[in-house]
Amino acid sequence: MNQAREEIASLISSVGKYELRQENNEGMNAYAFVAKHIPLNRDVFLKIYDACSERTDIFQEPRFLVEATTGGNSTHLVNVLDAEKLSDDWVLIAMELVDGGSLLNAIENGPLPLMDAINVVKGILHGLSHLHGSCLVHRDIKPANILLTRVNNRLHPKLGDFGSVARLSSPDATVSASRHSALYVPPEGWAQPSAYSIRSDIYQVGLVLGEMINGPLPYNDEPYLDRQAKSVIKKLGAKSLAGLADFDRCQVINDALSRRASARRILAFVKDRPYVNRTLKQIINKATNPDPSKRFSTAGDMLNALNALYFPNWYQGSGRFFAKNWNGWDWKIEEIIKRRGNKEIHIKRSRCGADNYRRWHIALTYQNAFKKVISAE
Repeated sequence: MNQAREEIASLISSVGKYELRQENNEGMNAYAFVAKHIPLNRDVFLKIYDACSERTDIFQEPRFLVEATTGGNSTHLVNVLDAEKLSDDWVLIAMELVDGGSLLNAIENGPLPLMDAINVVKGILHGLSHLHGSCLVHRDIKPANILLTRVNNRLHPKLGDFGSVARLSSPDATVSASRHSALYVPPEGWAQPSAYSIRSDIYQVGLVLGEMINGPLPYNDEPYLDRQAKSVIKKLGAKSLAGLADFDRCQVINDALSRRASARRILAFVKDRPYVNRTLKQIINKATNPDPSKRFSTAGDMLNALNALYFPNWYQGSGRFFAKNWNGWDWKIEEIIKRRGNKEIHIKRSRCGADNYRRWHIALTYQNAFKKVISAE
């Protein structure tokens, strides 16, 4: 631990009701620990943030969380259990501990299975709809801020980290954007002045859905530099981003991301999986449209569009595509190279759980193969 962490750990211990288990800073923009809440006799997640920030109300974040999760169906929002001021410098929030890690960790090595991804984003939209119902916008929806657990053996997402939440004066109002996670800032968030709305949260959900079904976006800055950004770097007398001062580097990156977001080129950095059909692509494109007026107007509207989808739960492994228990069969699709270099796409199936796949059909393309399985009886 550095000096600040040691100070914070000492302050937490002095409170007398927390037993620290471990530090956990995955995706966090504050200090975080897993601890036991002794009076409640349960493990909790502790977030400790700076009390000396520009906040007029140092308990704004927990107040928003409590308000958003009070009443109704809020099982997709992380619940607050306790909050207190540790010192003049630090504030503590104790939240429920979600045991499955973050979505960022889950997609680190590739996408989620197709229907798992769709169901996770539907859960996110349920939580977001509850938040929007309180005239609150999250402003920082990204894989690191989505926690996963399992309910009835299905992935169950919970939207967390409410440090960027802001209140709207009405459902149609806007606030200034948070540029804390530049990669997820919508085009209108880069405007001067910026204007962030409920539809801006929808944009961020669209990006996250794209990552869940196709794989994570690169988290280093270099891939997002366009020709204009590289020209600016040269004009500033540097050979690369690393040669720029912090302010200049941040400005170059932000400008490049702004241009890519406006041109709908952020998700171009992940390749579409062949089993992602046109309807699902259209939903992602609508959610991430650079023009807010052309996006889904509410989380409920996007949820309704996703509710109409039902596909095999495709996932990829060792160059093959698999789906379990679709119409009573397990499926495998793979490319076969023939003697003269010709390629065939073989569709194989097995009784559920038997793992003895037999060829069922031959297709000319992957797209035709996936369509064939969907219509199989």
